Amino acid sequence: MNIWTTFTPGKVTWELTKVQSKGKGATSDWQKNLPIIKTSLQKLKTTGIVGIRLVIYPSEITKDGRIINWKPIDTMLNLCKENKLAVDFCIGPFQYPHYPGIFLPEQLKQYIPQENYLDSDKTLAIYGMDFLQKQLTRYGNDSRIHGFHFANEWPDFQRISGKETIRIGVSEAFMLHAATFLKQKTKKPILMNTNIDAGDKRKIWNTFDKLLSILGKQAKLGFDIYPSQETWMKSPLQKLRRLFEPYPKSLAWSCKRFNDCEIYFTEVESQPWGNGQSWYQMISNEENPNETIFGFHKNDLQKTWNKHITETSCQTVNLWGSDFWLSADAMKISWPLEMVRKLTSGRTDK
Repeated sequence: MNIWTTFTPGKVTWELTKVQSKGKGATSDWQKNLPIIKTSLQKLKTTGIVGIRLVIYPSEITKDGRIINWKPIDTMLNLCKENKLAVDFCIGPFQYPHYPGIFLPEQLKQYIPQENYLDSDKTLAIYGMDFLQKQLTRYGNDSRIHGFHFANEWPDFQRISGKETIRIGVSEAFMLHAATFLKQKTKKPILMNTNIDAGDKRKIWNTFDKLLSILGKQAKLGFDIYPSQETWMKSPLQKLRRLFEPYPKSLAWSCKRFNDCEIYFTEVESQPWGNGQSWYQMISNEENPNETIFGFHKNDLQKTWNKHITETSCQTVNLWGSDFWLSADAMKISWPLEMVRKLTSGRTDK
């Protein structure tokens, strides 16, 4: 089993500088805090993580979408290479991991439409394909990159960073055009992920059949099992499906139907659900953080693993929570990194 994690340099730096300052201050400027990033990558590697899904937002490399500073990307790719960590690089143009989901260069936010799709605006549609072209021209054959993660959680509508009152999506037409372009420009894997439950088979087929047909064997489709949402109140239909069909059996349907595509797990929840506070604040407020943090217990990830993952044929799992593990470790709380090490070493207790 290959175990990866999502790594956002700005988020990791913000959380760890919060710990360093004991809650008094924090910064997302990771390029001025490279020792933090280097140490973090080293810890993930020694924990048994084989690769990261790298998140660098458009605003970190461009203001207008045309002139691009590639240095932040190259810096991270070099650091990962030094630590022998594989990289699936999140490429634009619109959807990225982390709330609110859609990230745009500052100067392009004036073009956001109030309805329909982002790409219904001509300026944003042109930017979208141009940004992809620039990224793939530079990195399409880069040996430091294992694959490209594209269109996080499509087709979900998401909110826009800096304009969170607007919730909008990306059209299928744009996605099909982009998939065709990606297929032409790189031989590397193209990864997508979805929040659609594995049991909702008709919706999965209608959503991804055309896209995966274009990408063929380059395609990898990640399922978010979202165990914390499997409650009667939040998703009763999903809970009902689980009563009649175990998750591994639901997932096997997609593995069979999309047999050219590798099915994997993504964003497997390996941290507390959170409440908007920094990890430093949440851990500091716990009575017994060596056992549980904000309702997340030492054995919760193992339970998720046994219930959803063990009996499947998937060979790749991407865990969500690296900034939590690293923050806890910086506060002398060792069990979050240890629970990951337990999985990477194959110690799975049932």
